Amino acid sequence: MSYRGGAYRGVSTKGARALAAALGAGLLAVSVTAVAPAAHAAKKQLVVWADESAVPALQKQFAAGWESIPVVVIGKAPGSVLTDLEAATDESAPDIIQVQHEYVGSLAARSAIVPVAVDAKVTAKFPAAVWSAFAPGPQAFGMPVSVQNAALVSNATLVAKQPATFDELVATATDLVKQGKAKVPFAVGQAPDGNAEATYPLFSGLGGYILGKDGTGAPNTLDLGFANKAFLANAARIDAWNAAKFVRSSMSSDRARTLFAAGKAPFWIASESDIAAIMALGFPYRITAVPTIVSGLDTSPLLHVSGFAETSWAAKHGVSDQATSLVATGLVGKKLQSAIASAAHVAPATIAAQAAMPTADESARLRAFVTSGAKGVPAPSVPQQAQLLEDLGIAWMSSTSGAGATPAKKAFRQAQALGLQVLAG
Repeated sequence: MSYRGGAYRGVSTKGARALAAALGAGLLAVSVTAVAPAAHAAKKQLVVWADESAVPALQKQFAAGWESIPVVVIGKAPGSVLTDLEAATDESAPDIIQVQHEYVGSLAARSAIVPVAVDAKVTAKFPAAVWSAFAPGPQAFGMPVSVQNAALVSNATLVAKQPATFDELVATATDLVKQGKAKVPFAVGQAPDGNAEATYPLFSGLGGYILGKDGTGAPNTLDLGFANKAFLANAARIDAWNAAKFVRSSMSSDRARTLFAAGKAPFWIASESDIAAIMALGFPYRITAVPTIVSGLDTSPLLHVSGFAETSWAAKHGVSDQATSLVATGLVGKKLQSAIASAAHVAPATIAAQAAMPTADESARLRAFVTSGAKGVPAPSVPQQAQLLEDLGIAWMSSTSGAGATPAKKAFRQAQALGLQVLAG
């Protein structure tokens, strides 16, 4: 699965919310109906469910098996691993699954996936934020293999010098519109349902966050940051952006992409799934992080991390030792990480694999996204994550809807109240 415009390829926004709700409610249970012929045989073997794009690399890597037992890799359509898991029997269920980190907390809470002990030398191979996506606390629940985030794309023809601050960006973009050189100042898609991923660098750059962390580093559901003190002190900037029509809730992700590609917007917040559109641009451009809005605050994008986790079925199949070892040590190789990420058209997760990315074509753009996401934060892996992002997106929509917009402080306080209800749920 890969993120685009608030959802994942193969999974609609509503579908992602429904799946998250099912996970949170404990509905991801073993059914009597198998989704496929049983992959387990009398002889021990490791069964891995992975995204279809990852299958060739995994089959090549584990052609000789792992720790003296065969590895069977079964490809799944984007978004189907978790839904197929609902219909799995003890016999047909996998030992290892590829999963987006957003579902780690829900699966772990239900013991559908189990913690794995990972050596500190292995964890050091990852950027800290990327690693934390699969270790949302003192225990690790999987191994990251790829990462995605949003970034700022600038039209280098319209903008000769990249703005050092967001105030400079606003002034530059506004002036280009006044001169008739651009139609809109800032292409960031929100319509029709809100897009917390696209607006998150602005949100974090104003002091906002989704959830804080407790003493173990796990998401703290008692610390919701939609309307924290620092953010509210800076929220008037959103009102100013709305009054100036700088950020428009009526703009969709498709419209934002189209306007930028036509040279009618100097700046665009894009996702890695927009790489093909970026490469097709007919003018020079830059891919960077969103510049600083408020001194001392990072404009952090949300990170979306894919990885592999051991399921509780591995123990039932008598292969838990091998499954743990494969997840903890067998997936961190630079070549394998690079191959899995390249096939999915995203960036690999380890520092070494990122450094080894080619410097031309698609990989060059992915490198730029990696650099832009250096200060990114993983979306919190809690059962309520999808609903929290929806509430955050709605707050942005209502506060940037033009003349009838809700003042930002009020909109985000309302989101805070709704979020607290969801978390108390």
